[in-house]
Order: sequence, then C-alpha cells, then structure tokens
Amino acid sequence: MSFELTKIDPHQCSIEELDKEIERLEDLKDEYFNLEQSVKIFINSIYGAVGSPWFECYNWSIAEAVTLQGQDLIKYANKKLDEYFLNLWHNDKELHEELGITYANKIAEKSLVIYNDTDSCDSNTIIDIQGKENSTIEKFYNKNIQNENAGVTGHEFVKTDDKILNWSLNNNLYYAPVKRIIRHKVTKPKWKIKTKSGKEIIVTNDHSMIVFRNNKQIEVKPAEILKTDKILCIKKYLKIMEYYFDTIESCEQVENFKDEYVYDIEVDDNTHTFIANDILVHNSTYVTFEPLQKSCDYKGDMIDFILKIKDFRLTGYLRKCFNEYAEKFNTKNYQDLELEKISYSSLMIAKKKYILDLAWKEPGVRFKPQEKIKSVGIEIMQGSTPPFARSMLKTLLHTLFSEGKELKYTEIVKTLKYTKQQFILQDPNDISKTVAIGDYEKYVLEDKKELKLGDKCPINVRASAIYNHKLLNNKFKTKYNLIKTGDKIKYYYAKASKDENAFGFLPNLFPYEFAPEIDYDLQFEKVIVEPFNRYMMAAGFNAIPGSLIYARSLF
Repeated sequence: MSFELTKIDPHQCSIEELDKEIERLEDLKDEYFNLEQSVKIFINSIYGAVGSPWFECYNWSIAEAVTLQGQDLIKYANKKLDEYFLNLWHNDKELHEELGITYANKIAEKSLVIYNDTDSCDSNTIIDIQGKENSTIEKFYNKNIQNENAGVTGHEFVKTDDKILNWSLNNNLYYAPVKRIIRHKVTKPKWKIKTKSGKEIIVTNDHSMIVFRNNKQIEVKPAEILKTDKILCIKKYLKIMEYYFDTIESCEQVENFKDEYVYDIEVDDNTHTFIANDILVHNSTYVTFEPLQKSCDYKGDMIDFILKIKDFRLTGYLRKCFNEYAEKFNTKNYQDLELEKISYSSLMIAKKKYILDLAWKEPGVRFKPQEKIKSVGIEIMQGSTPPFARSMLKTLLHTLFSEGKELKYTEIVKTLKYTKQQFILQDPNDISKTVAIGDYEKYVLEDKKELKLGDKCPINVRASAIYNHKLLNNKFKTKYNLIKTGDKIKYYYAKASKDENAFGFLPNLFPYEFAPEIDYDLQFEKVIVEPFNRYMMAAGFNAIPGSLIYARSLF
C-alpha cells in the first residue's frame, strides 16, 4: 500500500478517480489506526503483565513506577501550561499578531489547570495545617478569602501558602504544599464513612475515596466501598503521629446536601490526596482555556483561536518542555501532547463518566452546537439501559446543552411529565433493563415449592428467581423457558410485596399471563429521572424529585 499523500486535484479529476482516491485514503486511515491500537494494546499488556502475580517476571514496584511516572508527567505538563499562560502569554506579541489581537492581560492568579472533582468534603471536615492549629476546611477557606479567584463557572477557589498533612507510599506522613482550596454549592446525596476506631468523614456521593484493597491503593466512590476494604487513618500521641490501616464499620448514605457548600483541597504534588478528619481522601485536576479567552477579549471564531495557539505556540513550547523533562531522566523524549477535541461545553459527572458537546475533533472536523454529543460511561452508552429510556435521555441531554444556564426548571419538569405519560404506554421490553445473569445457583437456594434466596442476592438474580418460581407453579411452564446462569434477561420494578418487588423475563418473551404489574412510578424514576439528575447536578442544577412534584420558592 502506498503511504504518500494524495496528488490528484479534486477539482480536475474524474468522479471515478476521486472515488478511488477516497477509498485509498480510507484504507490508509484504517491501517494507521490499527497500527496505533496494536502498539497501545501491546504496551498496556506489558504493564498489565508486570503488575500481575500470574506473570513469571511480575514486579509491583515496576508497575507502580509506571503509574507514578505517568502522574508526574501529567502534573509537569499542567505546571508548564500554567507557566506559559500566567507568565509569558501577555508578552507574546508575536502570537498576538498571529491571532489578530493587540493586547492581552496577564491572567493574574487564574490557573488554566482547574480542579474538577470539587464536590467532596462537608464544611466541618478537619484539616491538619503545618505550624498552626487544626481547622475546619470551611474556616481554612475563609481565612484565605482575600486570595479568592473564580474558576470554572460555579466553582470558587482561594490560594494559600500553608501546607497540610498528607501521606504517600514513599514519604509516608508529610506536609504537602497547597495549590488551592476549592468550594462549590451542591444538592446531592451525602455519604458517611466510619471506621472501627471511630474515625468518620462525610462526602458527596461522587467524591473519590482512597481505600486499600488486596494490598493495593485504589480510588472508589462511597457506594463502591467494600466491607473488606481498609482506610488509612492517623492517630496522634502528643506530638507524635502515626498512620494505620483501619477496617470499615459503616458506609452509607445518610441524607442529602441541600444547596450547601462542599470543599476540597488541591495539593501541589503528585499524590492527589490529603488527610481529612484523620482519613486519607482523594482529589484531581483538569485544564480549561476559559481564562485565556477572557484575558484578551477575542471576538473571532473560538475554534480558530485555540487551533492557532496550539499550532503557532503550544506545540513547539510543549515539545521543548518535554525534551527538558526527558533529559532529567537521561532518556529521549517520546512524549507529545495532542489536541484531540474542542468542546462547546462539557458535563463531568464522575471518573470516566462525562459528556462533551463537540465543536472540533481530529482531523479537523467541525460541528455545530449539539450536532455531535460524545458520551463516555453514562447510561445512554450502556447496553443495560432500556431503549425508550436511552432515546429520551438523549433528547433531554440535548435540551440541557442547548439551554445551558438558561434552562427553566419548570419546563424540564413539564417535559418529564409528558415523557412519563409516553413511558406508561411502552412495551415492557422497551422500558426494562437488560442484564446478564451470573451465579444463579449461588444465590437462589429454592425456586420451586417456595422461594428462598441467599444473602445479598443481586436484584437481577432475585428478579429471575421470582420469574422462575411463578413459571414453575402455573400452567404456562411449557410455553416459556426457565432463566439460568448465563442468560440475558430484562427486569423491572413490580407492584408487589417487598420480597417480590422485581420481576425478570427473557427478552421479547414477556409473560403477560403471570407477570406482576409494573411499578411505573419507581421504574420511571430509576431508568430516566435518576440518570438525568446526574446530568442536571453536574450542570449545577438541583435534582428533580422522582415524583416530579416540587415546591416553588416564595422568596
């Protein structure tokens, strides 16, 4: 296959020549993509093997070094981006001429690296500040209020020169420099984690916690914490501090934050963690170009603005920075920072769960607002989501992006009420979740004469057992098949007793003869309202009640 660029003139060639050239370039694109993916999978496989005890030459220290090196490189790139735009951007006259602007203000203390997971600790969380008395995180923020800056819309942060207590595998306990203290108003579930020794912390439902599982440090959401996980805690004797790994007594949702400030701290090192209420917790960062746009009052096309900055300055600047980074480790530079996408707006819901309203993507394809919504890790991308729910969530998501901060709460509730009317009319196949059944025999102790389930039986297995029990005890057992381990089923919430409030069935074989009545209120809440609320809260709006009934504010 030829790897040279096209040499035909698209304005002078025949249709046949043009079609042939398009076909050649598409094949070339596929070959490059396959080559890239092969290298990526091979490299990831090496990393996975080194970290697996089933590999003859595994070494957790090497695997950990790979992860830590990646974290260090990302932090280095963030730092260098800030250095340019905070210290050099306003004097870069050559770039200004290229952009067609005459003047750009210095961006003062507004970093381009903006904290993302700001929904974390409640205001009474205690922080250990070096050389000072311990303080609540709220007081820590307020004491530095004179250094306040506005970050991404809806987020506020302050700077400080203080250091706070932290822990890392290499340094153990130490005081880390603070890059910023962040606060953000939220209305979302509140979780309390408590250890056996009495340590406890309150966080939002989407905040990452640090736990130690199978002797490995990992980050998880509160709902993902297992009873067998360990949490790193601090104990103090006068001026002596030690850390220990405590077992978990409880981890539960206690109530909701209701338009309250929650706080977090971004430390200026590679750990992304800090000690709060004597417990190790997590934080993270991301990059935005919003302050850059505001610094120069640019009036042209914003996509062109970003691409010109990237092509004319950032590509060369970052290559030089990465070369300097490689020299420190006595190696060649293999790192490059590519611009893959530009978005009009985005919703960051949780780790690896986000939605982008794409404006541009490689290799130079442009989109109008809401023309290309890219979703990662959310319900509309999941095979378990009912077809009707997936379609409606996409429609609601487009409305959320198109209206933005102008979205009217009353209108979106009205839309959901209309959607619910349509929901009730759908075929059960189209509003039920699709899941695979595993370990049926493990959890279902008896399903014929009477229904007996084991402890912690998953809802999909329970729904399948209820179906089997009903089928085995009526005259239709020759018409329908039993559900067994390995089958894919659909299930819904039913209007029945507490022990039988879910019902499963095989796809496209809904047993009208003995299926219990669907609890449409609960089903609609679970498959449409709850997922959409995650998008709403990420955009800064209050959650919509599952009942679709809310009180209007009088003041």
